[in-house]
Amino acid sequence: MIQVQTVRVGDLTRCDEFYSFLVQYTSLPDFRLITNGAEVYYKEEPKTLRAMSLTDGQFFLVQKRPSPDDDVPSTAVKLTFVELETLKHFDKLYELLDLPENYSNLVSVMLTLSCVESRQLTCR
Repeated sequence: MIQVQTVRVGDLTRCDEFYSFLVQYTSLPDFRLITNGAEVYYKEEPKTLRAMSLTDGQFFLVQKRPSPDDDVPSTAVKLTFVELETLKHFDKLYELLDLPENYSNLVSVMLTLSCVESRQLTCR
C-alpha cells in the first residue's frame, strides 16, 4: 500500500539529520531513500539539503528494505521499460497531481496502471 505524506524540513538541515528524522518519523530502522529516480545515501552525509541541490517540494520515496524475516521472492523483479521510465520521472508525475481534478485523475490512473505498485515497489 502506498502512503503519501508531506513533511517539511529546512534546507539548512544536514542530510544525516534528515535521515535520522526519517528513521524516527517512519519507525523503519533501515530503508531506501529514492529521489529523481535514484537512490540517495544520506545516512552519513554532513552536507546540508541546500548544498545537495534539493529544491523546495522535493519528492522522496521511502522504501522499507526487506529483512530476513520478510517473505522475499526467490527471483528478482525485472522492471519493464514503462515502469523504469515511470520511476525515473515520478517526481514530475507527482507534481501533476496538483492540476485540476480531471487532469490529476488521469495522472492517478496512469500511475496506478503502470504496474509498478502491483510489483511490490511500494512504500511500506
